[in-house]
Amino acid sequence: MESFQTIIETEYVLMPTWKWMALVLVILLFPILRRAIQHFLVKVKNSNFISRNQNIFIAEVTRTEIEKPLAWILALMIFISVLDMLAFPKNIDKYGTLFAQILIGFRWLQVLIIGIDIVSVHWSQRVSDPQGHPNQIIPFAVKATKFFLVILGILIVLQNLGINVVSVLAGLGIGGIAIALAGQETVANLFGSITILVDKPFRIGDYIKVMDVEGTVIEIGFRSTKIKTPTNTMVTISNSTVAKEKLENLSVRQKRRIRHTITLSYDTSTDAIRQFMAAVNEFLAGHPQVDQEDITINLISLSSYSVDVQITFFVDSPQVSVENAVQQDFLFHVLAIAKQFKIDIAYPTQKLLFNP
Repeated sequence: MESFQTIIETEYVLMPTWKWMALVLVILLFPILRRAIQHFLVKVKNSNFISRNQNIFIAEVTRTEIEKPLAWILALMIFISVLDMLAFPKNIDKYGTLFAQILIGFRWLQVLIIGIDIVSVHWSQRVSDPQGHPNQIIPFAVKATKFFLVILGILIVLQNLGINVVSVLAGLGIGGIAIALAGQETVANLFGSITILVDKPFRIGDYIKVMDVEGTVIEIGFRSTKIKTPTNTMVTISNSTVAKEKLENLSVRQKRRIRHTITLSYDTSTDAIRQFMAAVNEFLAGHPQVDQEDITINLISLSSYSVDVQITFFVDSPQVSVENAVQQDFLFHVLAIAKQFKIDIAYPTQKLLFNP
């Protein structure tokens, strides 16, 4: 018995054996303690009192995994308390506590980020758009807040490590010109994002055309706007480009224009051409999805191989699918009308005349 007591009280590397054993035991028990706390928090989160609560904020909390960082924080606080109670040597206590505090800082940062997501969902449901469009400012504000929180968390960690943050920031000021030159594109994109959010030339879900790219707006971020094209690809355009280039918001159209030039053969008589134009006008005037007040049918030119009739009308719908359906119906009827009046649709031909 005395020999065992002598062994555990013998000092190895500035600390008795029993303290080394206690330190190893604390490290081994830490994950078990953390999982136990996390399991308890999950039970609390899924309890009837909380799960039946109709509050939007609480309902969103139950959907997140906030119990994981909270379990880390509580377990690390217990770890720091145990280190203090066991009175380890100064260096072990100092660096162990510092390491635990850094982890606690990161976990608190994670809790804050989860909290921002919860608040953003809460406000997105409260701040509704009369036309049902998704709110654009809230996602942008969420990203900005998360960015500044991460920067703040890094500065706090550096301060806890004994690094003078003020001197680091002052050192960055010395190279401010180089940073400004390197980051001017980033700044331009940031101001482009602000311009888009303030002017609102388009919203998430709108169908737009920027330069030679057109498609549906999926996301408006810090640096860029993501557009999903009709070919199901994702195109990313910098916000500075979106803000300064010509932009067409095709979703604001209440009507979609259809224009076709029908080339009739030169063998067609004048009366047949008039009858053809009248029949096409009658079909369009009776179509339920065509704007009756904006139908134009004109004989526009006599080309090298055809008599050209231009037909312009508008579909009473902003949807591409409706436009395509009406256009298909129109073209089928054009072919049927041409067949009815025995009119040939012209195509490029040449006649060779031989002089004997």
